[in-house]
Amino acid sequence: MFTYSTPETSRNLAKKLLQETSTTTMEELMQLSTQRLKEAQQKLVLDLASGPTRDGKLIPLDMYTAYQNGAASGIEFIIGIPSNERQIYKSLVGEKKYEDFISKEIDSIVRFLDDNYPAEANAVRAYIENQAESMPELEAQAKMYEQFYTLSTYRCAQKLTEGGNKVHLLYWNVKPLIENLGSGTVDVAAAFLGSREAVQLYGNVLNRDIAETLQKLFRKFESGEEIRLFNNEIKGINAIDWKEFPQALIVSEKSFKCEPIADKLTEVECLMDLLAK
Repeated sequence: MFTYSTPETSRNLAKKLLQETSTTTMEELMQLSTQRLKEAQQKLVLDLASGPTRDGKLIPLDMYTAYQNGAASGIEFIIGIPSNERQIYKSLVGEKKYEDFISKEIDSIVRFLDDNYPAEANAVRAYIENQAESMPELEAQAKMYEQFYTLSTYRCAQKLTEGGNKVHLLYWNVKPLIENLGSGTVDVAAAFLGSREAVQLYGNVLNRDIAETLQKLFRKFESGEEIRLFNNEIKGINAIDWKEFPQALIVSEKSFKCEPIADKLTEVECLMDLLAK
């Protein structure tokens, strides 16, 4: 999900999509129903797991360097990092394809590190091997993938900041409300969009204070105001000053606080060196 396809990979995916849908042109694809496209997407989900093709023109070959050089200048960002995202991968690709999905992503990570940072590649292998002594190897791989994805997201925030952008980090450290999804992303979306009822369909109740507080902060961000709350601006909520990166607004069940989160990104210490590269 954090990786980018090559032109060759994209061409192969296009061929598979045309075969799966019995079409030959973009015009024919556009005539298909949403349901038909969803069915094709589910069958090709492992191929669709990568990001868009880096062609060096529309999408730079190195996005981190592009951000650092101001490619997104003039844009203010909120970037979210959930502390527990593993279960969403299983929900996304389906339990039957989960193992292939995780294996493919770990292979991509290790290949990338082997080509660019061999010491870090060996550290990732050692971490998975060590974790597999106390849990299934698949879950050890998923744990590593989650950390690498989190680190990649944090690195985007870092490079955007170096390029002159204002970046506000949100670190979601609330126990997943929807256990069968287990994704902080789902909970955060529900909070920002005010969709508490959607979460309740799963038999869960999103904390009203969390939802109201985040919605208020988001509205201030949207209107260009300072992203802060004063004492009792929302009844019972203490003052919050959402500072820019590298500070992050940490959301937990009982509190909001703003502090750095670099120490929460990964258990593989040498991977933190990537942030300096």
